[in-house]
Amino acid sequence: CGATVVMTNHGQGQGSARTPSADEWAQTDSIVTVSDAVADRMDRAQLGSKIRTIYNGVQFAKPQRTREQVRQELGIPEDRVVGVMVARVDHLKGHENLVNALGSLRHKNLPLTVLIVGDGARRSEREQQATSLGLGSEQIRFLGFRSDIPDLLGASDFFLLPSLTEGLPLSVLEAMSQGRPVIATRVGGIPELVTHDQHGLLIESQDEPALAAAIESLVAQPEKRVALGTAGRQRTEASFTFEKMLAEYDDLYRSLKTV
Repeated sequence: CGATVVMTNHGQGQGSARTPSADEWAQTDSIVTVSDAVADRMDRAQLGSKIRTIYNGVQFAKPQRTREQVRQELGIPEDRVVGVMVARVDHLKGHENLVNALGSLRHKNLPLTVLIVGDGARRSEREQQATSLGLGSEQIRFLGFRSDIPDLLGASDFFLLPSLTEGLPLSVLEAMSQGRPVIATRVGGIPELVTHDQHGLLIESQDEPALAAAIESLVAQPEKRVALGTAGRQRTEASFTFEKMLAEYDDLYRSLKTV
């Protein structure tokens, strides 16, 4: 019908039925990518003039309960360090690698509890994996779907996302907005959000020894956790607000309307 067409590439669903064909991309008037890493995976020779990166933005949601209240509900003492991962439990988010890394740390008796927030097709497999490695509820909790993510972030000490692939994960931005340091993999747009040793710790995908070492490092260094988390919150406030994202989309739509 002659309408202007804008498509956003979130960098997921590569090779699946959700991925537009080359002809579909060619018929767009503009293509938004959520990170430069996503843009680099596209056919710049054919689509370069249409591609524009607009980073995801995050709204700074305040926790509704105190850290102490949430920990009391979960039965986690204040003297334990809490890591949290928020993601669907599938084969792409790195849950299997995380559970293996925690298994390798079990003999060190770290004062650490990791919360796995989210549901998915692989949840029962990961629960069985944790049990087989001797990890109990003191070491790892599978909480399933939760609607109180700001509260859980507020009750935690650091955030984990050992993904195999990403576009630009909102979960990382949400954690940074709550002042939580991030342990994540160098995939997709994550390095565009997190600078290693400044806002968190970056490791290679599926490198379980490096993941275990990063976790152990943050557990042992509370001052570093605070410093990384503070820097991450400042970064989101400066560059990744919902208002900034909205303004950039508004600018794009207005520019296309005048063509």
